[in-house]
Amino acid sequence: ESKEITVKRLKAAGADDLEKDEICIIRTNWDSFWNKKEYVSESPYITVPAAEYLVSKGIKLVGMDSPMIGDPNDGISSVELTSFFLTISFQRQGYR
Repeated sequence: ESKEITVKRLKAAGADDLEKDEICIIRTNWDSFWNKKEYVSESPYITVPAAEYLVSKGIKLVGMDSPMIGDPNDGISSVELTSFFLTISFQRQGYR
């Protein structure tokens, strides 16, 4: 099974019902892998389109039970997603 959290998966879990300024908590049960070698290297992650979807809905916070938000096998993806969410957050608060 793919570890990607896609727009399709978010919508199947009810993300269409999220409203502006709400918090999105993504439960994958990945915490059950704590202290196992695959905990970081194979963890679930949000795809860039899924992140863009959440931002377009005005979500103010995303939390998940995984050690990182982006693809653990693509360091650039993790950095990009973290930067993306921070940039959007700062813009919403009036920072440029």
